[in-house]
Amino acid sequence: MPVNQLLTLLHHRSFNLKRYFAHLILHVFQYHLRFLLVFILFYPSTETKAQVTLTATQGTLSGTYTSISAAFAKINDGTHKGVIDIRITASYTESGTPVALLKSSTPSSYASVSIRPTGTITITGVATAGRAIIELAGADNVTIDGDDPNTTGIRNLTITFPSTSATNAACIRVSSNSNTGTDGSDNNIIKNCIITGNKASGSSTATYGISMSNYDATSLFTGGYNSKNNRFENNLITKCNYGVWAVGESSSYPITGLVITNNQLGNGTTLTNTGIRGIIVANTSTGVSQTSAEISGNDIQTGVTTGATTAIASEIAGIEVGNSNYGLKIFKNVIHDVNQGSTSYGAFGIYFTGTSNNGEISIYNNIIRNITATNSNNLFSSPTLSNHGILIAAGATGTNLRLDYNTIAISAANIAGSNVANPVSCALTIASSVFTLASLRNNILQNLNTSSNALAIYTSGNTNISGALVDNNNYYTPNGNLGYYNSAIQSNISNWKTATGKDTRSYNISPNFISTTDLHLNGTVSSLLESGGTTISGISIDIDGQTRPGPTTVNGGGTAPDIGADEYDGIP
Repeated sequence: MPVNQLLTLLHHRSFNLKRYFAHLILHVFQYHLRFLLVFILFYPSTETKAQVTLTATQGTLSGTYTSISAAFAKINDGTHKGVIDIRITASYTESGTPVALLKSSTPSSYASVSIRPTGTITITGVATAGRAIIELAGADNVTIDGDDPNTTGIRNLTITFPSTSATNAACIRVSSNSNTGTDGSDNNIIKNCIITGNKASGSSTATYGISMSNYDATSLFTGGYNSKNNRFENNLITKCNYGVWAVGESSSYPITGLVITNNQLGNGTTLTNTGIRGIIVANTSTGVSQTSAEISGNDIQTGVTTGATTAIASEIAGIEVGNSNYGLKIFKNVIHDVNQGSTSYGAFGIYFTGTSNNGEISIYNNIIRNITATNSNNLFSSPTLSNHGILIAAGATGTNLRLDYNTIAISAANIAGSNVANPVSCALTIASSVFTLASLRNNILQNLNTSSNALAIYTSGNTNISGALVDNNNYYTPNGNLGYYNSAIQSNISNWKTATGKDTRSYNISPNFISTTDLHLNGTVSSLLESGGTTISGISIDIDGQTRPGPTTVNGGGTAPDIGADEYDGIP
């Protein structure tokens, strides 16, 4: 109100000053109330923009985004540079067309990118064929760490799909971005995450937890080109047919330096288990000049649960070893409950399929148990139709494989199916006549199936083990025959020793396992497995990290290592 009008009102007899100021205060209150309502109305959208926050050491130093894809787009265009930290502060849904983080190259310029949750966070994805929820395409030095140190538990970030549409999709893709081998994704770490795919029960559609490939906007099948030194650690991966798909494009472009360690793959339930492979590796190394892959400390389950009626139309395996994995090390894994309900396919703990560059592989300190199929095959000429702890398939090639300190137990019961007389099952099957071992020592190979074709060990050719160190093993087949060698069944340990000229200090005794689901050894039972092994250079600990040979306190004990994956303090 103009000053002259206010003065006129003040001199007017009817003017009430108190009423005027009350009206003025009410007017101001109404104005601010409208402002407050507008603020409240638009506040949620402001909060949504802040669910992904980013800080950088160069370029624009901070930003808030609606998704990781949106943050990746601003890194790719050079908005944020240097050392970049991304924090996810609220759960949200990514779009079906994600933006992949590219390598640091003009206009982008970053040294590293870290992604972590603040609190317990879920990122939900839309299943789009050939795509992943989070994608790296030639990106280097990226760490996705699902652990928030200020929140209870170590896995606070979940990356998941909302349905079981069984689309060919992945939760996380780590891909190269060139088919010339010049733009691999290097030095990336994915750890402490809960990764849940979109597998449908009984479906064999290729769904992935973590996929390594070459970047393609419509396919996840293409192999990766020269992605180096990637590490996948302590993740829980479920509800996908392939837990970790780590396949290089060819031996010319191997994905070297790969480490897959301490993950849980599968959870033993039909709907959410890993389906076809817990882990598949191929083209990870071709020779001594390259850093070989390591698969260690993982807990792996695949297939359907025992007794389930829905089968998967594919061979089931905990770990598959394809081509070109020179020097691969598989150790301290527990592979169990690998179950196949189909009469047309088999189940295997570790499955060798590769036909090249699989020399000098070491498999040690692993426990493999409860590998079950349908009892529908009685021919070792068709081993992929039955169940095996380790199966080296016909046609697979490799030299100097070392199998030491493993515990492999085929349980008494298989999944019910179209049974035949004397079905095939075996703890260790070498179905390839050209695959050679360098060492087979200190293993427990047990098969409790009832069948003349229930064996501890099968070798299709004498040269599989004739040049190897084979001794200090325990073969136990109370309801079947001990093994197959020189084109004939070897019914007992004596016949096996005579036929092979090996295993002079090996046994045929019931292992003193703690239980059918815990294959550690019971120290209260007297056993020849205590100190029954032989020292093997390079293997100084057991599956639990205990020293071999361990200190003994029971009846004086012994000074030699124990047989099997578990070094224990028992009665010798």
